Amino acid sequence: MPLPRQATGRCGISITIRTFRWADLEALASLQSAIGGNSDPISSQDLRLWLEIPTVQPELNCFLAFDGETLAGYLQVFPEVPIDNIVANAGVLPGYRRRGIGRLLIERASNRGVELGVGTIQVSVQESAEDAQSFLTALGFKFVRRYQRMRRGPQPSADPANAPGVELSRLQEGDHQVLSVLQNASFATHFGFSPNDPDDIRHRLHLPGTSPEDVVAARKDGEVVAYCWTRVEDGKEGLTGAVWMTGVQPSHQGTGLGRIILRAGLQHMLAQNVRYIELEVDEENGSARHLYITEGFEDIHAILWYQKRIRDQTA
Repeated sequence: MPLPRQATGRCGISITIRTFRWADLEALASLQSAIGGNSDPISSQDLRLWLEIPTVQPELNCFLAFDGETLAGYLQVFPEVPIDNIVANAGVLPGYRRRGIGRLLIERASNRGVELGVGTIQVSVQESAEDAQSFLTALGFKFVRRYQRMRRGPQPSADPANAPGVELSRLQEGDHQVLSVLQNASFATHFGFSPNDPDDIRHRLHLPGTSPEDVVAARKDGEVVAYCWTRVEDGKEGLTGAVWMTGVQPSHQGTGLGRIILRAGLQHMLAQNVRYIELEVDEENGSARHLYITEGFEDIHAILWYQKRIRDQTA
Protein backbone atom coordinates (compact mmCIF):
# COMPACT_ATOMS: atom_id res chain seq x y z
CA MET A 1 0.00 0.00 0.00
CA PRO A 2 1.41 3.46 -0.89
CA LEU A 3 2.60 5.42 2.13
CA PRO A 4 0.91 8.70 3.12
CA ARG A 5 2.57 11.79 1.69
CA GLN A 6 2.82 15.14 3.43
CA ALA A 7 2.47 18.23 1.28
CA THR A 8 2.00 21.92 1.92
CA GLY A 9 -0.94 23.59 0.24
CA ARG A 10 -1.50 27.29 -0.21
CA CYS A 11 -2.08 29.38 2.92
CA GLY A 12 0.52 27.20 4.66
CA ILE A 13 -1.81 24.32 5.57
CA SER A 14 -0.20 20.90 5.86
CA ILE A 15 -2.08 18.28 3.85
CA THR A 16 -1.66 14.52 4.14
CA ILE A 17 -2.63 12.54 1.06
CA ARG A 18 -3.01 8.79 1.33
CA THR A 19 -4.96 5.98 -0.26
CA PHE A 20 -8.42 4.95 0.87
CA ARG A 21 -8.98 2.47 3.69
CA TRP A 22 -12.32 0.81 4.32
CA ALA A 23 -12.41 2.50 7.72
CA ASP A 24 -12.74 5.77 5.74
CA LEU A 25 -16.05 4.73 4.17
CA GLU A 26 -18.38 6.81 6.38
CA ALA A 27 -16.14 9.88 6.14
CA LEU A 28 -15.89 9.61 2.36
CA ALA A 29 -19.66 9.24 1.98
CA SER A 30 -20.16 12.34 4.15
CA LEU A 31 -17.56 14.25 2.14
CA GLN A 32 -19.15 13.37 -1.20
CA SER A 33 -22.59 14.33 0.12
CA ALA A 34 -21.26 17.69 1.35
CA ILE A 35 -19.55 18.40 -1.97
CA GLY A 36 -22.70 17.38 -3.87
CA GLY A 37 -24.63 20.29 -2.41
CA ASN A 38 -28.23 20.09 -3.58
CA SER A 39 -27.99 16.57 -5.00
CA ASP A 40 -29.16 13.54 -3.06
CA PRO A 41 -26.70 12.46 -0.33
CA ILE A 42 -24.93 9.15 -0.84
CA SER A 43 -25.14 6.56 1.91
CA SER A 44 -22.11 4.59 3.02
CA GLN A 45 -23.95 1.40 1.98
CA ASP A 46 -24.45 2.66 -1.58
CA LEU A 47 -20.90 4.01 -1.76
CA ARG A 48 -19.57 0.61 -0.69
CA LEU A 49 -21.39 -1.02 -3.60
CA TRP A 50 -19.78 1.42 -6.05
CA LEU A 51 -16.32 0.96 -4.55
CA GLU A 52 -16.67 -2.83 -4.65
CA ILE A 53 -16.87 -2.84 -8.46
CA PRO A 54 -13.96 -5.18 -9.25
CA THR A 55 -11.86 -2.78 -11.35
CA VAL A 56 -12.37 0.23 -9.06
CA GLN A 57 -9.90 -1.02 -6.41
CA PRO A 58 -10.20 1.98 -4.05
CA GLU A 59 -7.25 0.94 -1.89
CA LEU A 60 -5.05 1.55 -4.93
CA ASN A 61 -7.00 4.16 -6.88
CA CYS A 62 -8.79 6.41 -4.38
CA PHE A 63 -6.77 9.21 -2.78
CA LEU A 64 -7.86 11.18 0.30
CA ALA A 65 -6.61 14.61 1.38
CA PHE A 66 -6.57 15.30 5.14
CA ASP A 67 -6.02 18.50 7.07
CA GLY A 68 -5.21 16.91 10.41
CA GLU A 69 -8.22 14.70 11.13
CA THR A 70 -10.48 16.53 8.66
CA LEU A 71 -11.12 14.85 5.32
CA ALA A 72 -10.98 17.83 2.96
CA GLY A 73 -10.92 16.25 -0.49
CA TYR A 74 -10.75 13.06 -2.50
CA LEU A 75 -9.89 11.81 -5.97
CA GLN A 76 -10.92 8.49 -7.53
CA VAL A 77 -8.94 7.14 -10.46
CA PHE A 78 -10.77 4.89 -12.91
CA PRO A 79 -8.18 2.95 -14.94
CA GLU A 80 -8.85 2.54 -18.67
CA VAL A 81 -5.64 0.74 -19.54
CA PRO A 82 -6.96 -0.79 -22.82
CA ILE A 83 -7.33 2.74 -24.27
CA ASP A 84 -4.17 4.13 -22.61
CA ASN A 85 -6.08 6.40 -20.25
CA ILE A 86 -7.32 7.06 -16.73
CA VAL A 87 -10.36 9.10 -15.70
CA ALA A 88 -10.21 11.13 -12.50
CA ASN A 89 -13.25 12.17 -10.46
CA ALA A 90 -12.47 14.54 -7.60
CA GLY A 91 -13.94 16.95 -5.10
CA VAL A 92 -12.80 19.33 -2.36
CA LEU A 93 -14.88 20.81 0.45
CA PRO A 94 -15.88 24.41 -0.35
CA GLY A 95 -13.96 25.80 2.64
CA TYR A 96 -10.74 24.17 1.42
CA ARG A 97 -10.86 25.25 -2.21
CA ARG A 98 -8.18 27.51 -3.70
CA ARG A 99 -5.66 26.12 -1.24
CA GLY A 100 -3.79 23.80 -3.59
CA ILE A 101 -5.50 20.57 -2.55
CA GLY A 102 -6.93 19.94 -6.01
CA ARG A 103 -3.49 20.33 -7.55
CA LEU A 104 -1.98 17.86 -5.07
CA LEU A 105 -4.72 15.32 -5.82
CA ILE A 106 -4.27 15.67 -9.58
CA GLU A 107 -0.54 15.11 -9.09
CA ARG A 108 -1.25 11.86 -7.23
CA ALA A 109 -3.69 10.79 -9.94
CA SER A 110 -1.13 11.53 -12.65
CA ASN A 111 1.50 9.53 -10.79
CA ARG A 112 -0.96 6.65 -10.53
CA GLY A 113 -1.49 6.85 -14.27
CA VAL A 114 2.26 6.63 -14.82
CA GLU A 115 2.36 3.55 -12.54
CA LEU A 116 -0.36 1.98 -14.69
CA GLY A 117 1.60 2.80 -17.84
CA VAL A 118 -1.08 4.93 -19.50
CA GLY A 119 -0.52 8.04 -21.58
CA THR A 120 -3.39 10.37 -20.67
CA ILE A 121 -5.64 11.52 -17.83
CA GLN A 122 -9.16 12.85 -18.41
CA VAL A 123 -11.43 14.90 -16.15
CA SER A 124 -15.00 16.11 -16.77
CA VAL A 125 -16.61 19.30 -15.44
CA GLN A 126 -19.91 21.06 -16.01
CA GLU A 127 -19.77 23.89 -18.52
CA SER A 128 -21.02 26.29 -15.84
CA ALA A 129 -18.02 25.47 -13.59
CA GLU A 130 -15.71 28.13 -15.01
CA ASP A 131 -13.32 28.01 -12.03
CA ALA A 132 -12.81 24.27 -12.54
CA GLN A 133 -12.12 24.82 -16.24
CA SER A 134 -9.55 27.50 -15.44
CA PHE A 135 -7.96 25.21 -12.84
CA LEU A 136 -7.58 22.36 -15.33
CA THR A 137 -6.24 24.67 -18.03
CA ALA A 138 -3.62 26.01 -15.61
CA LEU A 139 -2.49 22.42 -14.98
CA GLY A 140 -1.99 21.79 -18.69
CA PHE A 141 -5.29 20.09 -19.51
CA LYS A 142 -6.92 20.76 -22.87
CA PHE A 143 -10.59 20.64 -23.79
CA VAL A 144 -11.31 17.58 -25.96
CA ARG A 145 -15.06 16.84 -25.98
CA ARG A 146 -18.49 18.15 -25.08
CA TYR A 147 -21.35 15.97 -23.87
CA GLN A 148 -24.94 17.03 -23.29
CA ARG A 149 -27.05 16.08 -20.31
CA MET A 150 -30.61 15.71 -21.62
CA ARG A 151 -33.98 15.27 -19.93
CA ARG A 152 -37.55 14.43 -20.89
CA GLY A 153 -40.65 14.68 -18.74
CA PRO A 154 -43.18 11.98 -17.87
CA GLN A 155 -45.18 12.39 -21.08
CA PRO A 156 -46.07 9.02 -22.64
CA SER A 157 -43.63 7.46 -25.07
CA ALA A 158 -44.79 6.04 -28.38
CA ASP A 159 -45.08 2.26 -28.51
CA PRO A 160 -42.04 0.46 -29.92
CA ALA A 161 -42.69 -0.43 -33.55
CA ASN A 162 -42.87 -4.06 -34.52
CA ALA A 163 -39.77 -5.23 -36.36
CA PRO A 164 -39.76 -8.53 -38.26
CA GLY A 165 -38.22 -11.28 -36.17
CA VAL A 166 -37.43 -9.01 -33.20
CA GLU A 167 -38.64 -9.92 -29.72
CA LEU A 168 -38.41 -7.56 -26.74
CA SER A 169 -37.54 -9.04 -23.36
CA ARG A 170 -35.48 -8.37 -20.22
CA LEU A 171 -32.08 -9.65 -19.27
CA GLN A 172 -31.86 -12.38 -16.65
CA GLU A 173 -29.35 -13.27 -13.95
CA GLY A 174 -26.23 -14.60 -15.63
CA ASP A 175 -26.61 -12.47 -18.78
CA HIS A 176 -23.76 -10.13 -17.81
CA GLN A 177 -21.40 -11.77 -20.32
CA VAL A 178 -23.92 -11.22 -23.13
CA LEU A 179 -24.35 -7.57 -22.14
CA SER A 180 -20.61 -7.02 -21.88
CA VAL A 181 -19.95 -8.39 -25.38
CA LEU A 182 -22.80 -6.38 -26.92
CA GLN A 183 -21.84 -3.17 -25.14
CA ASN A 184 -18.20 -3.49 -26.17
CA ALA A 185 -19.19 -4.08 -29.80
CA SER A 186 -21.74 -1.24 -29.85
CA PHE A 187 -19.35 1.40 -28.52
CA ALA A 188 -15.99 0.18 -29.84
CA THR A 189 -15.45 3.30 -31.98
CA HIS A 190 -16.90 5.86 -29.55
CA PHE A 191 -14.87 8.56 -27.83
CA GLY A 192 -13.50 7.55 -24.43
CA PHE A 193 -15.03 4.08 -24.39
CA SER A 194 -12.91 1.45 -22.66
CA PRO A 195 -13.95 -2.20 -23.08
CA ASN A 196 -16.05 -3.46 -20.19
CA ASP A 197 -15.00 -6.27 -17.91
CA PRO A 198 -17.76 -8.91 -17.53
CA ASP A 199 -17.27 -9.05 -13.75
CA ASP A 200 -17.73 -5.28 -13.60
CA ILE A 201 -20.94 -5.55 -15.61
CA ARG A 202 -22.24 -8.27 -13.29
CA HIS A 203 -21.60 -6.02 -10.29
CA ARG A 204 -23.06 -2.90 -11.93
CA LEU A 205 -26.25 -4.79 -12.72
CA HIS A 206 -26.90 -4.91 -8.97
CA LEU A 207 -26.09 -1.32 -8.06
CA PRO A 208 -28.86 0.76 -6.43
CA GLY A 209 -31.74 1.44 -8.79
CA THR A 210 -31.01 -1.21 -11.39
CA SER A 211 -30.99 -4.96 -11.99
CA PRO A 212 -30.84 -7.37 -14.94
CA GLU A 213 -34.64 -6.95 -15.20
CA ASP A 214 -34.08 -3.24 -15.84
CA VAL A 215 -32.13 -3.91 -19.03
CA VAL A 216 -34.57 -4.14 -21.93
CA ALA A 217 -33.21 -6.36 -24.70
CA ALA A 218 -34.11 -6.88 -28.34
CA ARG A 219 -33.52 -10.42 -29.55
CA LYS A 220 -33.38 -11.66 -33.10
CA ASP A 221 -33.03 -15.36 -33.84
CA GLY A 222 -32.37 -15.82 -30.13
CA GLU A 223 -29.44 -13.37 -30.07
CA VAL A 224 -29.46 -10.09 -28.12
CA VAL A 225 -28.82 -7.41 -30.76
CA ALA A 226 -29.83 -4.23 -28.89
CA TYR A 227 -30.34 -3.10 -25.31
CA CYS A 228 -31.45 -0.18 -23.15
CA TRP A 229 -30.01 -0.21 -19.63
CA THR A 230 -32.29 1.76 -17.29
CA ARG A 231 -32.05 2.95 -13.71
CA VAL A 232 -34.73 4.36 -11.39
CA GLU A 233 -33.87 6.07 -8.10
CA ASP A 234 -35.95 7.54 -5.29
CA GLY A 235 -34.54 10.86 -4.08
CA LYS A 236 -35.45 14.41 -3.11
CA GLU A 237 -37.40 14.87 -6.33
CA GLY A 238 -39.20 11.54 -6.06
CA LEU A 239 -38.66 8.74 -8.55
CA THR A 240 -36.37 9.70 -11.43
CA GLY A 241 -35.12 7.59 -14.31
CA ALA A 242 -31.92 7.41 -16.33
CA VAL A 243 -30.85 5.72 -19.54
CA TRP A 244 -27.44 4.47 -18.45
CA MET A 245 -26.48 3.10 -21.84
CA THR A 246 -28.31 2.00 -24.95
CA GLY A 247 -26.69 0.32 -27.91
CA VAL A 248 -27.21 -1.73 -31.04
CA GLN A 249 -24.96 -4.42 -32.46
CA PRO A 250 -23.04 -2.86 -35.39
CA SER A 251 -24.49 -5.30 -37.94
CA HIS A 252 -28.00 -4.15 -36.97
CA GLN A 253 -27.38 -0.41 -36.77
CA GLY A 254 -29.38 1.74 -39.16
CA THR A 255 -32.38 -0.62 -39.05
CA GLY A 256 -34.51 1.34 -36.58
CA LEU A 257 -33.65 -0.86 -33.61
CA GLY A 258 -32.20 2.09 -31.72
CA ARG A 259 -35.56 3.84 -31.59
CA ILE A 260 -37.42 0.63 -30.79
CA ILE A 261 -35.20 -0.28 -27.85
CA LEU A 262 -35.13 3.30 -26.53
CA ARG A 263 -38.93 3.49 -26.53
CA ALA A 264 -39.11 0.15 -24.75
CA GLY A 265 -36.71 1.43 -22.09
CA LEU A 266 -38.67 4.67 -21.68
CA GLN A 267 -41.92 2.78 -21.24
CA HIS A 268 -40.29 0.53 -18.65
CA MET A 269 -39.36 3.59 -16.55
CA LEU A 270 -42.55 5.56 -17.19
CA ALA A 271 -44.55 2.58 -15.90
CA GLN A 272 -42.83 3.22 -12.55
CA ASN A 273 -44.17 6.81 -12.49
CA VAL A 274 -40.83 8.59 -12.75
CA ARG A 275 -40.93 12.40 -12.75
CA TYR A 276 -38.37 12.64 -15.53
CA ILE A 277 -35.71 10.64 -17.39
CA GLU A 278 -32.15 11.78 -18.09
CA LEU A 279 -29.22 10.64 -20.20
CA GLU A 280 -25.86 11.87 -21.48
CA VAL A 281 -24.75 11.91 -25.10
CA ASP A 282 -21.65 12.91 -27.03
CA GLU A 283 -22.48 16.16 -28.83
CA GLU A 284 -20.67 14.86 -31.92
CA ASN A 285 -22.94 11.80 -32.10
CA GLY A 286 -25.46 13.45 -34.39
CA SER A 287 -27.63 10.38 -35.00
CA ALA A 288 -28.05 9.70 -31.28
CA ARG A 289 -28.76 13.37 -30.57
CA HIS A 290 -31.45 13.39 -33.26
CA LEU A 291 -33.01 10.23 -31.85
CA TYR A 292 -33.20 11.62 -28.33
CA ILE A 293 -34.56 15.00 -29.42
CA THR A 294 -37.30 13.37 -31.47
CA GLU A 295 -38.21 11.21 -28.46
CA GLY A 296 -38.79 14.25 -26.27
CA PHE A 297 -35.39 14.93 -24.67
CA GLU A 298 -34.07 18.46 -24.25
CA ASP A 299 -30.62 19.76 -23.26
CA ILE A 300 -30.24 20.79 -19.61
CA HIS A 301 -26.48 21.38 -19.35
CA ALA A 302 -23.20 20.56 -21.05
CA ILE A 303 -20.39 18.42 -19.63
CA LEU A 304 -16.88 19.25 -20.81
CA TRP A 305 -14.08 16.71 -20.99
CA TYR A 306 -10.48 17.81 -20.49
CA GLN A 307 -7.38 15.73 -21.15
CA LYS A 308 -3.68 15.91 -20.33
CA ARG A 309 -0.79 13.80 -21.52
CA ILE A 310 1.10 12.28 -18.58
CA ARG A 311 3.48 9.87 -20.25
CA ASP A 312 7.05 11.20 -20.03
CA GLN A 313 6.00 14.14 -17.86
CA THR A 314 4.60 14.91 -14.42
CA ALA A 315 1.50 16.90 -13.42
